[in-house]
This record gives sequence, structure tokens and C-alpha cells, in this order.
Amino acid sequence: MDLDRYADQSRLQCEELVAELHEFGIGRLQSLCAGLGAEKFWAFVSGNEIEMLDHLRATPSERKRKQRKLDPQTRAMFVLGVLYYARCGLSLLQAVTRYGVAAGPGYRMISGQAAAACRDILRYSPTLWPFDDEDCPDPFDGA
Repeated sequence: MDLDRYADQSRLQCEELVAELHEFGIGRLQSLCAGLGAEKFWAFVSGNEIEMLDHLRATPSERKRKQRKLDPQTRAMFVLGVLYYARCGLSLLQAVTRYGVAAGPGYRMISGQAAAACRDILRYSPTLWPFDDEDCPDPFDGA
């Protein structure tokens, strides 16, 4: 599969996660996150990093089965963390696709293209809060 197709699938996965958060309620999630603050939320993400990355690799049925064990608030925070990692992965896939970072051309060309892709990732890395809704501003203030 070409990297652009992986990026397309990654985008769909992000959309699925956003839909899950909408089911919980974005306003409710924003209030929950504002109450926690960025530091405590990042601690939650760090403490669940392995599980969140495993969640991205899991099938839909595996994800649902594991999520049933979580209370609604913890599940929403977990999904928000998973969405952050998914958006980071999508950012990487989009950058390497945009710059044609793949086997084939000489190593100097690929090195330069990889550097340009990395520059874009650093400049435009995803924020933790994925929503641009005036009614639900970023509860982490761009953290």
C-alpha cells in the first residue's frame, strides 16, 4: 500500500475517534479537561501511552471491548489521548507523502526530503485539543 493510502486510512481513523468524542459531548469533554488542566491530562496520557498506542493498532471490536471497562469520563479522556496520537501519526504520514520520502532516489535526496518533512511536523504538530469551536475553546490553552 502506498503511503498516501495509509494517510487516507489514518485520517478515517481520526474521524472515527472524533465521532466517539462527539457521542460523549464536546462541551462536556471541554469542561472535564478544563477542570483537570494540561498538567494532569498529560500525566494521564503519559500513564496510558502504551494502552493508547495499542488502541490505535486494535481492530474496532477489540477497541469496543476494552473501552467497555472504562467509565464514560475516563473513556472520553482516553479517546482524546488516542486521537492526539492518531493525529501525530497522520501528520507524519502526510509529511512524508508530501515530500516523497520513500526508497528509490539517492540518499542525499531522501535525506533532504526527510528533513523538510520533519521541519513541517515540528512546525505544524497537532495540539492536544483537536476542536476549533468558539463555544468550546481549547481547555489546555494550546498546551
